[in-house]
Amino acid sequence: MKSKLLSPKIIPYIPVGLTLCLGISLSVVASLFAWNWQNKQTKLEFQQEADNLATALQRKIDEYSYIAVSLGAFYATAKQVNQKDYEEFAQHFLSHHVGILTLGWIKPISATERQAYEANRVAEGLPNFHIYEHDSTGKAVKA
Repeated sequence: MKSKLLSPKIIPYIPVGLTLCLGISLSVVASLFAWNWQNKQTKLEFQQEADNLATALQRKIDEYSYIAVSLGAFYATAKQVNQKDYEEFAQHFLSHHVGILTLGWIKPISATERQAYEANRVAEGLPNFHIYEHDSTGKAVKA
């Protein structure tokens, strides 16, 4: 008895069907390889960009840290630093480094000078001027 599985009407379409199945299979495999390659490329580009940004950020942090060291050296080498000298020295950093918003002047005041200094500042037009310090809990309190 003859098998009815391969009828004469189907036999001419077998090569077409096999070619179609093979073509689709190869296309799926090629698409998976391309997707995997593109995914790896995207991750690599992202990592390179993140590394570049981290390096740039570290350079800026180092640059701004150097400014703090420079100000410390200025104080260490000068016999006496007044507000005018400090502002002239700091102005260079402020004009060249847009990431620095301000460099403030804080005059060192000894405990014996404190009351007179506060009174002078009030007389200059700062009615609520006080010198503060941190207590043992870290809270700011009048000195």
